[in-house]
Amino acid sequence: MTWDWDELVAGALVGTARRPPAVGTAVPATALGGALARIDPGDPEGAVLAAGVVVGLYRQAGVRPAVDEGPLPPTSRPEQRARCSPAAAARLDAMVTGRFRPVLPEWLGLAAAAGVLVLPDRLPSLLDVATAHRDLRAATVEVIGERGRWLAGLRPAWAWAAGAGDADADKDAATWVAGTSAARRLLLRRLRATSPGAARAVLESTWATETPDDRAAFVALLATGLSADDEPILEAALDDRRKEVRLAAAELLWRLPGSRLGRRMADRARPLVRIAGTPAQRIEAALPDEVDAAAARDGVVAKPPAGVGARAWWLHQLVAATPLSTWPDALGHPPGRMVELAAGSETGRLVRRAWASAAVHQGDPAWAEALVDAEWVAEPALLEALPNDVAVRVAIDRVVGHGLAPAVLDLLDHCPPPWGPGLSAVVVEQVGAAVARPGRPGADAVALRGRLGELALRLDPSVTPAAVAVAADAGGWWSDVVGWFADLLTFRVEMREELPS
Repeated sequence: MTWDWDELVAGALVGTARRPPAVGTAVPATALGGALARIDPGDPEGAVLAAGVVVGLYRQAGVRPAVDEGPLPPTSRPEQRARCSPAAAARLDAMVTGRFRPVLPEWLGLAAAAGVLVLPDRLPSLLDVATAHRDLRAATVEVIGERGRWLAGLRPAWAWAAGAGDADADKDAATWVAGTSAARRLLLRRLRATSPGAARAVLESTWATETPDDRAAFVALLATGLSADDEPILEAALDDRRKEVRLAAAELLWRLPGSRLGRRMADRARPLVRIAGTPAQRIEAALPDEVDAAAARDGVVAKPPAGVGARAWWLHQLVAATPLSTWPDALGHPPGRMVELAAGSETGRLVRRAWASAAVHQGDPAWAEALVDAEWVAEPALLEALPNDVAVRVAIDRVVGHGLAPAVLDLLDHCPPPWGPGLSAVVVEQVGAAVARPGRPGADAVALRGRLGELALRLDPSVTPAAVAVAADAGGWWSDVVGWFADLLTFRVEMREELPS
């Protein structure tokens, strides 16, 4: 018997009673004919189903795959670095495809520091994750090696990684001229980290033809390695048509105390702030009456945030953008004394808060240390301007004195690594105290519960046994999240053991 696929489908749809399957002469010379010849035509329904299976499999198996007649792609250059161990690769799998994704940035950093590369069969999944999560891209390109960059060049979605490898002048030039926006941003980021002047020269060479979105992104990347040499391109960007470009340039110039913008801001702010009172002195400030076009060009935003008065907001921006070196001469006191005097009036406290913003932007450790006791709640980023040992000491004092209240958690977000065993131990101790506290959980406990995972990513792994002990004692409302807290720390300990130090 012979069977036609369309005939089979038609018979199955209308029923074999109305349309019996065709019975003809078998074709024994073919494998298909031989298989069909063995079907019993006396059972019409069974015959249709059996023939459908045979013909359907034949049709699928008989499809010839498309053949690419084009030239083969170029081969990858040989690797210069060793690959990670199978155990480390299995650990990577748990982060790429599982619930331990938050630990991935640390794994990438440790692997790069150890000089090892991802195993080739893990490259596609890692490139997929980094494509979806832009914050992982810079770290990813450090561990994919030549094979990863070669592979990225074969798929448009991964093109951002194709030209982001080790320094190669010809490849860098090609990427800057013809690469995707993502690949060019990664290139500029790398160049700024290794040769800020070369990065600036590359950007200046094409600045006039860049899109507004790219100009804004490129200006923001100049924050790495920022110096007075960047002032000309940033001053020019203050006149850009795109608001985002202008504000990004102004924000960087605010970080350069010796810039022309800094001097202009000092000229605006100095007349507004004065020492008042005799003999008990205090700092007072007059509120600006307007934001003129020149101030707006220098980055002063006229519209205040919700809940903030417009004139107070203008004062804050003027003082925050003024070089901190202006005030000892203008007011006749060192930073510590001025911080004390600013507490004596409402406008003085506005000035003090603006000084805190300036200390963060300008990275001034002396001012940050003078201000941190007074302004750490409003400006927790002051910790980033302090030397690591001072920042850790301040963080320990706040954790011990205030527990893990929301304001302390905000402060810890800005405590620069490494935290070390001391700070980590007091944090775990406070977690244990919160877990053991009787009664209905309050607002502080709710805030801590939501941020335990973040803490586990920053704690020194040496406190893992203490965290595991806390998890063992946790019950009820705390049990799942404290268990996750201990699991993250344990995972990090095991991860570090699998990567060479």
